Amino acid sequence: MGWNKNLFGSAGENSNVVSMKNGLLVWLAFILLIAIVLIDWYVPLGTAVGVLYLFVIVLVSRERKRVILLFSVLAILLTALNPILLATSETPVNVYLNRSLSIAVIVMTSIYAIYKSNLEDQSEEMRQHLDQSASYNTAVLDSVSAHIAVLNEDGEIISTNRAWNEFGKKSGLPDLKGISVGTNYFKVLKKAEEAGDNTAGQTLKGMLEVKAKTSELYEWEYPCHRESENKWFVMKVSRLKGFDDHLVAVHEDITSRVLAERSLQAREETWRQMLRNLPGYVYRCQNDEKWNAFFVSEGFARVTGYDPDNVDEENHFPLGDLIHRDYIDYIWKQSQDALNSGDVFRLEYPIATKTGEIRWIWERGQGVYSDDGQVQYIEGFISDITERKRSEEYIRKRLSMEKLHVRVSEAAVGYEDVAKVLNSILKDLGSTLEVSRAYIFKHNHSNDTLDNTLEWCADEIEPQIQNLQEVPASVFSVWTKPLSEGKIVCEHNAANVTNPVIKEMLLEQEIKAILLVPLFVSGEFYGFVGFEDCVEARNWDREDIEMLKSIALTISNLIERRQAEKSLIQERARLDNIIKSNNLGTWEWNLQTDEVIYNERWAEIVGYSPEQLELDCINTWRQLMHPEDEVKSDDILQQHIDGKIPFYECEVRMKHKDGRWVWVLDKGKIMTYTLDGKPEWIYGTHTEITASKLAEQEIKNQNIELEKRNTELDRFVYSTSHDLRAPLTSLLGLIMIAESNVREEDSELREIFKMMEKSVRRLDGFIGDILDYSRNIRQDVECELIDFEELVQEQEEGLKHFNNLVDHKVNVSVKCSGDFYSDKRRIRVILNNLISNAVKYLDPDKDESVVNVEIQTDDQLARITIEDNGIGIKEEHHEKIFDMFYRATAVSDGSGIGLYITKESIEKLGGSVHLESTPGYGTRFLVKLPNLKHKYKGVG
Repeated sequence: MGWNKNLFGSAGENSNVVSMKNGLLVWLAFILLIAIVLIDWYVPLGTAVGVLYLFVIVLVSRERKRVILLFSVLAILLTALNPILLATSETPVNVYLNRSLSIAVIVMTSIYAIYKSNLEDQSEEMRQHLDQSASYNTAVLDSVSAHIAVLNEDGEIISTNRAWNEFGKKSGLPDLKGISVGTNYFKVLKKAEEAGDNTAGQTLKGMLEVKAKTSELYEWEYPCHRESENKWFVMKVSRLKGFDDHLVAVHEDITSRVLAERSLQAREETWRQMLRNLPGYVYRCQNDEKWNAFFVSEGFARVTGYDPDNVDEENHFPLGDLIHRDYIDYIWKQSQDALNSGDVFRLEYPIATKTGEIRWIWERGQGVYSDDGQVQYIEGFISDITERKRSEEYIRKRLSMEKLHVRVSEAAVGYEDVAKVLNSILKDLGSTLEVSRAYIFKHNHSNDTLDNTLEWCADEIEPQIQNLQEVPASVFSVWTKPLSEGKIVCEHNAANVTNPVIKEMLLEQEIKAILLVPLFVSGEFYGFVGFEDCVEARNWDREDIEMLKSIALTISNLIERRQAEKSLIQERARLDNIIKSNNLGTWEWNLQTDEVIYNERWAEIVGYSPEQLELDCINTWRQLMHPEDEVKSDDILQQHIDGKIPFYECEVRMKHKDGRWVWVLDKGKIMTYTLDGKPEWIYGTHTEITASKLAEQEIKNQNIELEKRNTELDRFVYSTSHDLRAPLTSLLGLIMIAESNVREEDSELREIFKMMEKSVRRLDGFIGDILDYSRNIRQDVECELIDFEELVQEQEEGLKHFNNLVDHKVNVSVKCSGDFYSDKRRIRVILNNLISNAVKYLDPDKDESVVNVEIQTDDQLARITIEDNGIGIKEEHHEKIFDMFYRATAVSDGSGIGLYITKESIEKLGGSVHLESTPGYGTRFLVKLPNLKHKYKGVG
């Protein structure tokens, strides 16, 4: 009863005190009764004693039971009978018997009263305990957050706790508000199922299965979301213990648990995602020689190629089988030393993947220990560092290559022996690349051979340099051709070479792999750098190839620089000789500081020695220059400084030491600029031209005289030609008149007249050609708008006067786009000569003779094409056909200067002419003339 004290307080304590007092009173009354009986045995007290005892019994008995009253009345009667018996009875036995019976009744009544009193006390106490237990249980159930309801065998709710009732009120769901004591929950669920609520049907089915004892427990978790919040609940239904036909439904809010589980799942997914994103994998393995793993993360597949899903507590994976055999002992020692000392171990080593690929990994591991300090298993992380290792190897090689670059560059700048430097470079390259042989071949362009000029060989590798001199390039044509095109030759395995000659040569020298990198000097194929591996076939790394290309370029630059230095020395010597042989004075002028450097010849030109002049000052130059020429010189120099003209060139007079003026051709060019773009050093020469100036003046005088005579000669030619053509025209008319009067039968005389006519016409044409030539030479180009259709029509009209012509057809096509301006007289001469020649040399043996004239013009150009199907011109005459007085055929009766005048006229107009001709097929002339619209004074 001790646990009731705290729950119910002083109420229980008072009840126990009353019970104890009543018990004492019963026992005191019983003792008093025995004493009275004994006294009464000897001293009859009669009714007084019976009344007293009755009072005691009633006093101590809290319930007036009939049995107690009956026994009490009987005891009183017996007690009262004693005096009567004593007075009337003659036999003592009756008295004693009555007294004994009275005593027995009293004792039995007392015992029963004591028993009943104790029983009533216990019943009262139990009743109070039950009341307290019911209140306690109700309080306990009401304090539980779960919603609890008890259902009878019909599904009626017979009891609920406070949480169940409050959930119906607070949920806001109408269907839950009335579900309380007295509600048939089975019917509620059935109605909801019929309304389409599958969840209600599932719940009803589960509850009925529990009731039918086919299931011990029905449990279902489900969401119950509202706009304001999301909730999750669990419904558990089981049979009430001791009342198998009753069900207990426990409905509990598990939102916190679900959210916690989801948060945990999210964290687990985050963790898994982090593991997936790691550049490697996490593992857990046993500490045995195989390092059998029983957990690996997803990155295991990326690193090793094996499926991590096949690794678990039952299916172990031997990580030790992946390790390269050369590293197993090292890794075991390092890891065990760390584990024994409780430290973390970090290792780098190669492994073989599922495909056999060698990859480098970095591992960080540590032991997980038991309470007694023994290693239970190892946990760690492994990352793929293959790319880093490759980068480190690349950097290592790159550093070696950079050092070689520096050495080559230093050699290029310095004056070391090139062969010595290159031999050292080949040695370093061979050692860095771990090859058997490194060499340089030079290509001799004069005889197309290859020489092995330099060679380095690893230990125990036989040199081949003596056997590879003046090797015909054709032997290596399969290599030299791509090399000369700037391509790399790379053979990873000599056994796979397809060219039988090359393959035999490689195998003969026990070459397993070869790499050739071309060398170019001054843009020309110089040779190649070669590397051979005589130990095993190898895959030449792309990084190695790129490095070697860079080294080859540096070697090429070194060779080119040395060749350039050699050429520069030769050039300087030659230049010095030229300067000395031409008596050139040189000067160098710093435009920013006015520092000037003159050579000895510069001073000699003006009659001084270097010691007699201040050769470090620009004022020396200005003081010696003629005042009239200084302004002109400064103006031209300023134009060059401003970038308007590419060179400075000026003829000036300088004061000679003896007082006379000498002419100097002064030339110069700015060669260097400051960092901010200002002109710095200008280099130039002084050439004494006094004699040439005097000769020039003499030539000018002679030219004036010559021009005067040419003018007179032109007048004479024009006058003579005019005077000659007039009688020739008269003579031609007389011949034609005489010929018309000759009888038909006098054929011989008629033939003589025709010969005379032909000779006169040829002479007239020759005089015309001379006039055209003279005009073309002395007359300037006169631009005007050209009407090509008109000019071609003139030529067609002129052809009608030709005698003994082959029947022919002239096709003309003129397409003009825009106005075309040129010299009309010269174009007429060009068309006349080309078209007349085309007609003149037609082939009489062909069925149809055709001359095609096509002219196209635009704003830039005129294209004139004259094509015939005549006799043609042999190819050996093509280059000479435009020479003066040159005849390409014996049947020609021309002057031999027509095409010469044509070409001269075309060139005078800034055009060009192109000839295409095949004997027996015809001739094609293509003339291109520029549009001289910009020179025509009436345009723009």
